[in-house]
Amino acid sequence: MKDETRNIRREIPQQTANRRYAIPAILFTPQRCQIIAAAFFLLMLAIGAIPGEAQALSDAFGDKLLHLCAYSFLTCLLFGGLSGSIADRAWRTIMTIGLLGGLDEAIQSFMPYRNASTVDLALDMLAASLTVMALILVDSSRRRSYQSSPHNATRPAEKPN
Repeated sequence: MKDETRNIRREIPQQTANRRYAIPAILFTPQRCQIIAAAFFLLMLAIGAIPGEAQALSDAFGDKLLHLCAYSFLTCLLFGGLSGSIADRAWRTIMTIGLLGGLDEAIQSFMPYRNASTVDLALDMLAASLTVMALILVDSSRRRSYQSSPHNATRPAEKPN
């Protein structure tokens, strides 16, 4: 009775199973994602600290668009750098983006040529929320396509002779 059917699906290593999303797993390991996220955030702070540089970028591309793009990218990296269930990674990513966005705005408030804005923090959180939802949708669609693929089928039970 135990072996009525055999599951012939390939087993996926746990690290790969937890990482089925838009970022290629080979190029962006969790450790690399964390390092790149930290470097990117420090780069954002450094560019913002150069007098006139942040204003020039805002004039060229739009301040709000820059916030959405930068924090969406940062969200992808943070989400990829965390382990655990999808829901756990999602809330931890959004909370981390909230802390980093708040830190960014707090630093801006101390610079005479910059101004902090709660609208910018709200856009950071919006970018994080929308990006996490997109990553969850990509993950769930990949799981569905993997489960319905031919190599994941089960064989009928073998009849004893």
